[in-house]
Amino acid sequence: MSADLLSQMEAQHASLERVRREIGKPDEIVRDGRSEKWLFANQYRATSSNRIFLSERISCHFSRNTYTVTFEDGRVVKVDTKSNAWVAQDRDCTK
Repeated sequence: MSADLLSQMEAQHASLERVRREIGKPDEIVRDGRSEKWLFANQYRATSSNRIFLSERISCHFSRNTYTVTFEDGRVVKVDTKSNAWVAQDRDCTK
């Protein structure tokens, strides 16, 4: 999923069916009166290591992109994007 594709769908006021067909099922749906919000999220993880003398330091780099697509009357009216990134010092790289 790309922000460019979502921006294009916003400009074209794409239908619910088109968004589902081209992007897939959302992770969450929030309904509020005549509007509906679909939330999509992608999370990525990468690791790096830094060796200083005899010790090794493992870093986990996380990135999460959340896309909120707002529909009114079955058409895209707004797309919001939120990005978060963080680093954890965890040997297992699980946090």
